[in-house]
Parts: sequence; structure tokens; C-alpha cells
Amino acid sequence: MTATRQNATHQNDNPISSKTSTVSPVFAGRETELTVLANTYETVRRGGSVTALLGGEAGVGKTRLVNEFVTRVHEMSPGGLVLVGDCLDPSAGCVPYAPITAALRRLVETIGAAEFAAIAHEEATGDLARLLPGGDDTAAEDPHADRTRLFEQLLTLLRRLAEPAPVVLVIEDAQWADRSTRDLLGFLARRLGRAPVLLLITYRSDELHRTHPLRSLLAALDRIDGVVKAEVPRLTRSEVAAQLGGVLGGSVEETLAARVYERTSGIPLLVETMATGAGPARVTAGRLSGTALRDLLLGGVQRLPNATQDVLRLASTAGGHVPGPLLAAVTGLDDKRLSAAVRPALDGNVLLADGDGYTFRHALIREAVHADLLPGEHSEAHRRFARALDRTASRGDNPCPGLAAALARHWYSGHDNERALYAAWRAAAESAHALAYAEQLEMLELVLALWDRVPNAAELVGGDHVAVLERAVGAAAGCGEPSRGLAFVRAGLAELADQPDAERMALLMIEQSRLRGQRQAAGPRT
Repeated sequence: MTATRQNATHQNDNPISSKTSTVSPVFAGRETELTVLANTYETVRRGGSVTALLGGEAGVGKTRLVNEFVTRVHEMSPGGLVLVGDCLDPSAGCVPYAPITAALRRLVETIGAAEFAAIAHEEATGDLARLLPGGDDTAAEDPHADRTRLFEQLLTLLRRLAEPAPVVLVIEDAQWADRSTRDLLGFLARRLGRAPVLLLITYRSDELHRTHPLRSLLAALDRIDGVVKAEVPRLTRSEVAAQLGGVLGGSVEETLAARVYERTSGIPLLVETMATGAGPARVTAGRLSGTALRDLLLGGVQRLPNATQDVLRLASTAGGHVPGPLLAAVTGLDDKRLSAAVRPALDGNVLLADGDGYTFRHALIREAVHADLLPGEHSEAHRRFARALDRTASRGDNPCPGLAAALARHWYSGHDNERALYAAWRAAAESAHALAYAEQLEMLELVLALWDRVPNAAELVGGDHVAVLERAVGAAAGCGEPSRGLAFVRAGLAELADQPDAERMALLMIEQSRLRGQRQAAGPRT
């Protein structure tokens, strides 16, 4: 009796057959938003850049909308070029210009290094080369001039790419954009002018709390003529019915569509998750509670084999795309056993094969899996990734962008302060090389935060505490943060007062004067 009763309850909670497609082939609704994007592209085709801001809550279908739009772009302009770059979840580490680097690397892979060099001309060997495979490794000289030149070179490259046909540059998940990327996007939106380039920026509007750093960029872009904004809404009841019909391969009863609509609140990701029998339907109409959302997303994961769930828990720690060889190293599985463990997740549409590795179908699923880790599991997963990255780096491999930053994050989350400090110091140098001074400052602040917890900190970085403060002063000046820079100056002067060093004190006082001038020139913040 007990087993029969449980099965009946499960069927009532999930009245949809599990023998369905995992993603609806029917693109329900969104005609208004597609029309807006199509009109912006027509404007670009006639000559003139457009910046389009596409907001919407997590799971509402922004990426699917962008993919549909890209399909239409290729139909409208067969020679048009589409470049796509994803911003990385901050948990993946401090990776400056991540979406731009990804877009450029995909471009080089698509058209070949020779053709790219021919189009880019001197940009291919200039500061822009810092963002490309095997790029320039010379040190930056003037933070302000070098970063401005980098921005100008990327602007010139986009204009050249757009000469034969319009270019669409898509930046996904801008709520995770690093400071350097946000600065670059603002620069491009203001300077593209008549170049036939569409800059399409997507972001999770439900994550933009009052102090979120993306808010200032969106406010600044809103003051530029020609910027287009659109918000992707939840699906209506009839649109949910259409999406369900696509998943199930036929029409659905009105009562079933209404029931799914009420439980998912019209969020496409949840409609497809429920339609494939992925979890208990404990979702009510209106805004979803965090627990109900997590339970629904985890339902599909919990139906997978235990070995697959183990791999997913580790993969969620990567923060985004994880290369296959790296995942094998982290899990300790050989290729055959890893493939066998991953296959059910691919078949269940929890994971997607992505180039040389894997990525979760949606960031919400990854976040739910990662949040379900116990504290001990969380720390151990990060230590596994750190050890695997260290091993691959020692062989000369580079399994992910921003390797040092990733190591700093994993060692820090794994509670190994010594290794975290050393990796953060290296990551700061990498960020400075990429002219990403905000990210350099972030890593230096981690070094400073860990300093007193690591007895041999000075030996690891090759300098004393004041040397780190001096680097932080320069990074703050480079990213336009004079107030933070002045705080580092004051801390450095206070330390040197106990062990006078006239030359270092004089240099800090010079920086103090420059930062005060920078702050005065910037004026009060609004």
C-alpha cells in the first residue's frame, strides 16, 4: 500500500510523462522582443551603431531569445558577423575582460589566425594582443595610456570587422561583468558612432540590488541617445501551453497548461524542467520562493545515478565551463568512466557538451547544485580543483582563462591561506598585464586580507607588506579609485613611520598628491 500511495502522489505532482523532449522546439511568445531586436539590427544595417540592453530574471529565456535573434540575423544578412562572449560568475575567479577574450578567441578559431591578423593589422600585435592566445607579454608602462589604447584598438577592430557586413557583439550575463569589462562596454557604447555594430548586452534584472555595480553602467548608458532597452517578461498562460506542446510533441489539455503555469509562474526554464518530470511540484502562483525554485531545479539532478550526481557536484564548483581533462583530473575518473558518468546528465539536459568540455544547461541549475553542497563537501571540492589546476599548470598547460585567479579562489574557499595568498599575488600581476587594474586591485586586497594569516607572506611575494600597499596604490590610480588609493597611501606611510625609509615615504607622498589631484578632477560622485 505504501509504495502504491507514493507512486500515485508522484504522478499527481508531476502529471506529465517523462518521455518528452528536454527543450521545447517551439519558441513561445517573444515576438515583441524579437521585433525590437530586429528593428535595431535594421538600424545598424542602414549605417549606425546601436546598443541594446536586454534584461530579465533568471530562467526567463534571455539566451534562447538571443539565439533566435541570431538565427534571424543570419537570414537577414548572410554575411553578418556575430560575436558572443559570456561574463563569468564571480565564483569562477577574477578574470578581466572575460567575455571580450572569449569572443576574440572564438573569432580567431573561426576565421583563422592569419585572416584575423590581416583584418586587425597593428591591433593584432598591440595591446589588444594581450587578450589573445600567445599574445604580447610585455609589461604595461603607463596604466592610463595603455588601457585607453587597448580600448581604442578594440574599437578599431570592430569597425574593420564591420566594413563588409554588420557586426553583432553579444555580451551575456552582464550582471557578472568585471569592472574592466563594464568600463570597456561604456566606452564602446559612446564611441562606436556610425560603425554598423550592434552591441547587445543581457543581464539578470532581478539580481540588480541597490548597490549592484552594473546599475551605474546601465544608468550611464540610458543617457546615451539611441540606446534601446527591453525587458523579457514571463510567459503568459497561452504561451506556456505552446511551450508545453513543443516539449510533449502535441497539444496539451487546458487544465494541465493552467496547472503548470501556476506552479512555474511562466518561467520557461521551470516549465521545461517540470515538463520532463524533473522534480516535486511545490511551486505556487506568483513569485517563487527560493526553496521551491531550488527543489524544482534539483529534482532533475536527484533522479540521475549517484555517480553522475557526484560529478555534477564537483562540476558546479568550476563556476562555468569546465574542460573535460580538468573535470577528469578533479573527479579522478579516466575518460571511459567520466563519459559514462556524464552521459546521463547530457541525456537529461542538465549538462551540455561545450567545445572541449561541459557547462550546465543553465546557471540556475549549477547554482542550485552548488548551494546543495555541505560545508565539508564545498571545501573539499575547491581543494580538488586547486590541486588539479596546480598539476596542469606545472606541466605548462593552461586549462582555463585567469588561471592564477581561479587558483586563488579555489585555495581560499578550500581554506589554504598560504596558497591562496601566493595565487592572488600572481593573479594581480596577470591582471596588471591585461591592463585590468580594478581586478588587479581586487587580488591585491585579497593578499592584504590574508597577510596576517600567513607567517611567510613576505617570502611568498618577495617583498614586505608596504610593497603590496604600493602596488595597490598604483592599481587604484589605474582604475580611477583615488579614495581607495589614498587609504593605501596612509596605511603605507603609517607603517614606514616605524621604520623610516625616506625614499619610499617620498614616493608614497608623490602618489598621494597625484591621487588627490585625480579625486579633485573626478569631482563628487553622484
